[in-house]
Amino acid sequence: MPRPSTSPLPSNKAWPEAASLGKKLLSWYRAHKRDLPWRRTKDPYAILVSEAMLQQTRVEVVIPYFERWMERFPDVATLAAAPEDEVLAAFSGLGYYRRARNLKKAAAHIIENHDGVVPRTLKELRALPGVGEYTAGAVASIAFDLPEPAVDGNVRRVLSRIRRIEVDPASRAGASVVRESAHTLLESGHPRDLNQALMELGARVCTPTGSRCGGCPVAAECAAFDVGDVDRFPVKTITSRKRVRMIAQVATIQMNGSVLLVHRQVGQCDGVLEGMWEAPFHLIDPQDNPSDRLLGMVKEWTGQELEMGEMIGSAKHSITYRDVEIRVFSATLKGKPARKLEGKSWVWTPVSSLGTGSPTSSLTKKAVRVATRLKGAGRGSSRRLGTRG
Repeated sequence: MPRPSTSPLPSNKAWPEAASLGKKLLSWYRAHKRDLPWRRTKDPYAILVSEAMLQQTRVEVVIPYFERWMERFPDVATLAAAPEDEVLAAFSGLGYYRRARNLKKAAAHIIENHDGVVPRTLKELRALPGVGEYTAGAVASIAFDLPEPAVDGNVRRVLSRIRRIEVDPASRAGASVVRESAHTLLESGHPRDLNQALMELGARVCTPTGSRCGGCPVAAECAAFDVGDVDRFPVKTITSRKRVRMIAQVATIQMNGSVLLVHRQVGQCDGVLEGMWEAPFHLIDPQDNPSDRLLGMVKEWTGQELEMGEMIGSAKHSITYRDVEIRVFSATLKGKPARKLEGKSWVWTPVSSLGTGSPTSSLTKKAVRVATRLKGAGRGSSRRLGTRG
């Protein structure tokens, strides 16, 4: 078995196990890989879509979204021509909606600069909106079988343990040695399968906690396993962004089985969920006193005065680095509410079809579920927002 290097950054020149490691990884992957829809194709567009969806999202969650997306937008041209609302609606529920916008922008870029054909080179792939080093490497290797590393969190963890890298892989020095290690592995050939083998091993065997080293096909080549300190890697010295607690005050306005949604335009609402159709809400710090800001928002968007009831329920949610407590308020519009107003700032949407047409976030869906479940419970005496702490 290999002995750990005395240097925090092992040299690839002193890594004779690389060729053996590659062969074992390929053998294990081909025998045990999961049957995932994006693995049944070499279409670079489909692989680009899958990689965008898989960012910050679990595989089992992505599968139905990917399949519906490919039915609705089967190629670059269809996506480039689609209205943004339809694109966001197809992403509704996955979160991080910038990914959907970037996919549409990337499709337009490919139409304009590559005659509708996804480019092959790493440089051209990196030029696509929303495509970083990892995604470019993944598309280049998986779609075109090019020897380009695709270093995600799983790959960083696997290689940090195998090589026992005593430097944070998120640092410049650590990232460099991990990437060069991946390059060395790919020299043995079959980059399409080898990159996916590293990802699969990290997702299913060499996990962040509770690693199943006894079932690892490359335990004999793993320096951390040899020493017995697998869980110490990857080394972490860079502090992750601190999570922030927020409160979302949500007004649920219902009429005849429908709920009022407003269009969150660019530059509005603290930049959260721009372009989405949402129940009126805004985020506040738990230390701040509730205000009448939400009332002003609704009047600005709809031209209508809003009457708030008391809080009728709550739910938990997260938006990027924020942990959000959703506080749901019943609400009504003063005067006779109309189904059609001049402009497109708001729309009545049947509760039963929420999220299937206009793009709507999970936050609004949760709030409406709370309001619908508790509607008629007799807890909604009308009063102004801001009188409750």
